[in-house]
Amino acid sequence: MKKVTDQILFVPLTDQATPSHNPQELYLAAKDLNVKAKACASFEEAFELAKTLVDERDGLITISGSDELISKYWHLRGIKKF
Repeated sequence: MKKVTDQILFVPLTDQATPSHNPQELYLAAKDLNVKAKACASFEEAFELAKTLVDERDGLITISGSDELISKYWHLRGIKKF
C-alpha cells in the first residue's frame, strides 16, 4: 500500500443565493489544526491543482459542497449526464 499525502482545497461558492465561507479563513483554521490545506480563488483553480497532486490512475479526488460545485466538476470532466 502506498502512503499518499492528503490536502484540502477550499473554494468560494459563486452562487449568490448561497452564503459562502471565506476560503482564506477556512485555510487558516485548517492550518491551526495542522491540516494540509490551500485556499483557491475558484473551483477551476482548485481542480487543476488537484489534478497535479493526485495520480490519475490510483488517486482519488473527492468533491464536497453545493450542487453547483458538483455540476462544475462533471462539466470539467466532460460528462454530459450522470
